[in-house]
Amino acid sequence: MSEPSGRFGNYRHVIVWALALAGFYVTSRYSLALFHSAAEVLSVVIATGVFAVAWNSRGFIENNYLIFLGISYLFAGALDLLHTLASGGIRLFPGFGADLSVHLGFAARGLESVSLCLAPLFLGRRLKPYAVLAGYFLVFALIIGIILEWPVFSLPQAAGPGLTALKQTADCLAGVILLGALALLWRSREEFDPGVLRRLLAAIALAAASELV
Repeated sequence: MSEPSGRFGNYRHVIVWALALAGFYVTSRYSLALFHSAAEVLSVVIATGVFAVAWNSRGFIENNYLIFLGISYLFAGALDLLHTLASGGIRLFPGFGADLSVHLGFAARGLESVSLCLAPLFLGRRLKPYAVLAGYFLVFALIIGIILEWPVFSLPQAAGPGLTALKQTADCLAGVILLGALALLWRSREEFDPGVLRRLLAAIALAAASELV
């Protein structure tokens, strides 16, 4: 009696992801803006979940890479959420143009890629989770301050060849950094369970490909 249930359990995740991908495809055919917003919200939910798991496991998990990464994803997810709200026509930030969402998108990708490069440095070293959390909060506040209050990097045109070239350059830079993170993770592969390592490598590789392609 348990065999069908076991088989269903093996295929349950495949079925759920297939349905999710089908839903995203239908959404993209209906409205690209809605598809983009739904994908961004899903990424925020995943980032929050990664933080919750890592933070609640910090008392007994020995791999500081995962704890550091979990904390960093909380703030990368927060930037993604602000990016979604700024680009969704909600007018949450009055007085700012369409370039605000571009800045926030660059910041989210940059924080994620740099964090993935820094995470291997904490393998085998003592990590203070609250200090890392406070550090990322300060970095997050600095990023928001630079974007909202101190426009150091101005984008005078919200659309056009100049912005397209800038976006392509930023995407390529994030992709190169992610490739560096991939190489650093591979160098420290002995520190990870093989199954966890495969998933981490696949996730970083897919992220790099999405930026470079």
